[in-house]
Amino acid sequence: METSKKLPIDWSVQDSDLGAIVTMPNGKKFYWFNSDEKPTLQGHFLIVGNKRQTPFVKPYQPLEDALEEAKQKSKMLIADHPMLVFSDFRSSGMGEENLRKFKDYFSAGEINGNCVPLLFPKANKEAKRVCREIGLPLIANSDAYGVTGLIRMPSAFIFPNIGKTYTQFNTGRLDVSSIENLLGSFKSEIEKDNACPILRNDYGNNTFSVLYHGGIIKCYMIANKLPFFKIKHHTDKWE
Repeated sequence: METSKKLPIDWSVQDSDLGAIVTMPNGKKFYWFNSDEKPTLQGHFLIVGNKRQTPFVKPYQPLEDALEEAKQKSKMLIADHPMLVFSDFRSSGMGEENLRKFKDYFSAGEINGNCVPLLFPKANKEAKRVCREIGLPLIANSDAYGVTGLIRMPSAFIFPNIGKTYTQFNTGRLDVSSIENLLGSFKSEIEKDNACPILRNDYGNNTFSVLYHGGIIKCYMIANKLPFFKIKHHTDKWE
């Protein structure tokens, strides 16, 4: 938001607690709304439509407790990369069992652009399968951002992920008159299953993502063999 205020004078920025509407010089508009990916002891989920002044949900608590807190403070929750269960030390996907157990908390599951096929060939396919079986709509997300808990990724490595996955809406009913109305209609159309996740046919492997995730997996394999450092997945605590 602070960066948007530094745009050239002929760009218009309509800011709010929930996001912003940016109007380009040619009249085209970008619509931004706040979201926050929350890590828990049983994987990650995405909070969408939270106000910036709302206290963040406490990280690395049991998934159910985090979901209970989050549902009071956001427009919608998304189960992001639910089947990506081996990408970092804390396991970023909640897995099939938790997705089925807590499905009523979520507006959608996610097809994820960072699930590079070379390392995680089944993550998106399994997410589609489980979400269809439990009746949870799907959206797509490029997951292209530059900061992680381990390193700050240079933008040049992240940008190739943008556009590999995206969401199309089957109706023209999104209300873009304000951020508040956009969030409401965004949630409504997704829950009506009017959103179509797109994974481009030419979707390949971001070299940096492969090296990054490969390095994390290698570190995990080495660390988990150390007698004084044991990593527990999908449990109530990790050490």
